[in-house]
Amino acid sequence: TGGLETVNLTGMTAGVTKLYIRVYHKLTGFGSGSFGICVLSNTPPSNDNCSGATSLAFGTACNPTSSTSAYGTLSQAVSSGCSSSNPDDDVWFTVTRPASSSSMNIVVTGSSNYDPAFEVFTGACGSLTSLGCTNANTSTSNATESRLFTNLLATTTTYKIRVYHAGAGFGSGTFSICVYSGIAPANVTPCNSPNASSNTASVNGLPTVFIAYDNGSGLYAGYNNNFVTSNPPKGPSLVYFTGNTAYAYAPSGLPSPTCGSVATTRAPVWYKLRVPTFSAGVTIRSLSSYGQTMVPILSAFVLTGGTICNNPVFTQIGCSSTGTLALSSTTLSSYNGQYIYVQLEGPSSIPTGNFTISVQGVVNGITLTNPTTTSMRVNFPSFSSPAPTKYTVYWKRSNAPGVSYVTISPTSFYTIQNLTSSQTYEVWVKYGDNSVGGSLIYSPMSSLTTTAGCGGNLAAPSVTSLPGYCSRAYVNWTSVTAQGVPSNLVPAASTYPYRVTYTYTNSTGFHGSIYSLQSLPPSGYLVTGIPVGISSTFSYTFKCVGGALMNSYPTSYNCSGSPRNTNEHHEYVINDVHYVDMDDESIMNALAATIKDDGEMHEFHLVDIANQDATSTAATTETGTMELMPNPTTGAVAVNYSLPSSNVELAIIRVMDVQGKVIRENKLSNPTQYGTVNFDLNEVEAGVYLVNIQAEGYTETKKLVVSK
Repeated sequence: TGGLETVNLTGMTAGVTKLYIRVYHKLTGFGSGSFGICVLSNTPPSNDNCSGATSLAFGTACNPTSSTSAYGTLSQAVSSGCSSSNPDDDVWFTVTRPASSSSMNIVVTGSSNYDPAFEVFTGACGSLTSLGCTNANTSTSNATESRLFTNLLATTTTYKIRVYHAGAGFGSGTFSICVYSGIAPANVTPCNSPNASSNTASVNGLPTVFIAYDNGSGLYAGYNNNFVTSNPPKGPSLVYFTGNTAYAYAPSGLPSPTCGSVATTRAPVWYKLRVPTFSAGVTIRSLSSYGQTMVPILSAFVLTGGTICNNPVFTQIGCSSTGTLALSSTTLSSYNGQYIYVQLEGPSSIPTGNFTISVQGVVNGITLTNPTTTSMRVNFPSFSSPAPTKYTVYWKRSNAPGVSYVTISPTSFYTIQNLTSSQTYEVWVKYGDNSVGGSLIYSPMSSLTTTAGCGGNLAAPSVTSLPGYCSRAYVNWTSVTAQGVPSNLVPAASTYPYRVTYTYTNSTGFHGSIYSLQSLPPSGYLVTGIPVGISSTFSYTFKCVGGALMNSYPTSYNCSGSPRNTNEHHEYVINDVHYVDMDDESIMNALAATIKDDGEMHEFHLVDIANQDATSTAATTETGTMELMPNPTTGAVAVNYSLPSSNVELAIIRVMDVQGKVIRENKLSNPTQYGTVNFDLNEVEAGVYLVNIQAEGYTETKKLVVSK
């Protein structure tokens, strides 16, 4: 079917050797019977033998010299280490290494259909000593062979180098060679480019945050890269690289950037990154604050033909000479899951130097809203298809160790609970899962401060008795709320956000009552049944948004007049027992009555206030009080207590299961007479528990319901 056949003949004597050539059709018969033939004289290269070796410059960087081994002839047999190669077309070079250089790097790059091999010698032609043969790259096209000699003697030395096509004949015959002092970066070709989607490196000698979004694991890493709870990623989905383009060179056949001004002697290096499955793009930046000595030209390519290590064909998808290359989701949408190859090199003004770059997968950020004293809301962005299958929410208190996280199904928002008031929290989200081939990417970090908690003490209330009836008095703190109480002290939308505490001591001991209110009457709260002739104290408590409590200082009150005695009556509460005080005339009508209060039915105890005195008060005969808030609870409970006196040496508050096993305990040495103890029950199973307080002969137990 036609074709061209050639043969290269060497070793003939001019004017003596006679050739006889027979030509035929290689199949049966003679085919068409016609052909053409020509005989040409081929002159070997001038450096075909050692004695004619071409001189090379010994540089400080790779400056390739183009050459050929076409029609070269065999000079000597193959050496050990290259036994599988065929030096039938070898050509020779010579180079002198100065005494000041203790290293020598030799790089030979073949053209298309040329598999380079080379051997290095010392000594004179005819008495050469081989230092070794190099033919490590098995590619037969556009391959690069290199060898670095180190720890060389501090003497001026001349070397001989023979180069040839490793296969039979001379292939395409063309190649380039350079000899220089120093080490070329491994990634001078995209074939050796490191994966910028998942890597470990350092910045200024310090380990830095590296978060893999290319098939990476679901770990959060700190600056010490130890995958524990300290120092979460400050740059989400971010990878840093540092390097130097010294001794880099541009192999033939690879593309050049279409932006900026490149140097005549180029020194590019390559990185690759995998496009995240779901992101708003990828941004590559040079970082001038990390010892960078040049602003590199950044260009991005996709492989559109060949293989990355054999005759690659590239299409450029982005280029920047400003140090920042942003690849949008629109640009990358056709390449989800594929590698992008990034070429980095110095401009013509500074062709080589130090660089630091970051590669960051971009994702729409989260927003933090609805802060309370104990919670905040995380709002997630929307994703187009493909969308992540899992969200992992991470949060930590700023400038404090420890990270918390939870993995949830995709949703529009998530509320973080059990936070500390008046604290700034850092929050970030990992989108994706840890399955093989799964794509992972982290959101930018956001921060928000929880609202101020209830701490310290509010001003004491005012206590004003009814004219002529000091056994009834109004407790008022409206003036306090007008004095600039923080807005978060406005009552939560729940039952009984306000409380009034009333205590006194008589001959039978310490007595206390707690009155729970949903709102404060304009004139204050009316307390009834105050003992005559005994000093009493009043205080109040706010329940803040989030459930925390803030107590006031107490006010002393002394009733020295007469108790109230009319046909009026008033409800009040002592230790969870509801009381109604009224005169004789009304008692019979209300006896054993039940009154509906905030959706529950309570039995009321009736007290005859006409015969009330200091020893027949309706106040409790117990010597202390205890209240649980909230009850039921989903994870935390505040135990508000008042003790028999301010001289109690030890109070013990325990949370027990129904079998009496203690699961939480707090021992208070020399406690304050009025106080609050908080228990964290987040790790306790749902169910019924008992809370018990013991102090100076006073003991009380109440039921607590934990729901999940």
